[in-house]
Amino acid sequence: MPSAARPALDFEAFFGRMYHRGVPYVDYLDGLSLDPAAIASILRAVGADPDLTDADVADLGKRIAELGITPAIGQFIPSLLVDMLVRTYPTLYPSVETMEDYEDLAPAGTVRIGATDWNGWSLNGGEVNVLLSEGHSAGGVVFHVPDHRFLMMADETTSIPIWADSDPRNAVATAQRALAMMDAGDLDVLAAGHRPLLPVRGDEARACCAASSGEVPGMILTGFGLGLTMSPTNTDALSRVAAEKRSQASGVLQTVRQLGGTLGVAVVGAVVLGIEHRGTQGSDVQAAADAITAGFAVSTAAFAVALLVAARLLARERVAADPATAAESLA
Repeated sequence: MPSAARPALDFEAFFGRMYHRGVPYVDYLDGLSLDPAAIASILRAVGADPDLTDADVADLGKRIAELGITPAIGQFIPSLLVDMLVRTYPTLYPSVETMEDYEDLAPAGTVRIGATDWNGWSLNGGEVNVLLSEGHSAGGVVFHVPDHRFLMMADETTSIPIWADSDPRNAVATAQRALAMMDAGDLDVLAAGHRPLLPVRGDEARACCAASSGEVPGMILTGFGLGLTMSPTNTDALSRVAAEKRSQASGVLQTVRQLGGTLGVAVVGAVVLGIEHRGTQGSDVQAAADAITAGFAVSTAAFAVALLVAARLLARERVAADPATAAESLA
C-alpha cells in the first residue's frame, strides 16, 4: 500500500477524525429526514429501553427541535456514524506489522501506458501496474492489468470532495487518463468501488469515466449559479412589496423556499430511487446514472413550470421607497 494510505488502516480513528473535522462547519442533523421507527430501532440496539416506541422518539425529536439544541447533538453524530460503520461491516484483522509500503519496494516513478503517463509502480515485470490517483483520499491507487486491458478504479470514480484529504482534480485527471487509454485501445474493461463491482466495458466503461471527469465543472457551475441567484432573488422579491409589509414578505419567501426544497428533494429523490431500483434488479450497470439523469430532467421541467407561473403572477412594478422611511433608516 502507499505510505499515505497507512493511517486509514486504523479505520475507526480515521473515520472519526474525518467526520469530526466537519463539526465546526456542518450541523449533521439539520435538514435530515429522520424516520422515528429507524431511530428507535437503533437506540434499542445500542442499549435504550426495549419498550421505547416510535412515538416516544417522534416526541423527543419535536422537543429537541423546539429547544434549538440540534447543533449540540450534531457534535455526537460523527461518533455514532463510526459506530454504525463498525457494526455494519465485517470485522477485519489486517496484519499491519507485516504490511509493506510500495515505497519500501521502490520510489514511485513514471509508468507509461501507451501515450498515457502515470505515477506509481510496475510490479512483476509489468504484470500489474499500481497507479497513484489520490483523488478520493490520500494514498488512493488504481490497478491496471495490461494483459486483460483491465483497470480497477477502486473508489477513484467520484470527483466529489468526500473527505478532508480528497482532491477532485486528481480524480478528474484519473478519469481523463482512463478515457485516453480507451481511445488508444489500452483499456477495455473497468470496475469501480462507487458503482457495482461488476466489470463494464465499451460504452458503459466510457460513460463511467466521462461522468467522473465532468463532476467538478458541474459543481463549479452550480456554485456560481447559486451565488448569482439567491441574493438577487431575495432583493427583487422584497422590492415588490411595501416597506411595512416586507417583514411578512420575507417570512413568506423563506417558508416557500423551504417548502419548495423539501418537495423538490422528495419528488426528485422518489424518481431517482424508483428508476435506480428497477435498473439494479437486473443487469443494467448504468441504472444509477440513468436515474440521476431522469432526476435532473424532472428538476428542469419543474423549473420551467415555475418560471411560467412566476412570469404570470409576479408584480410588474417595484414599490418606490418611502422618503420618510428611507431617512429614518439612514439616521
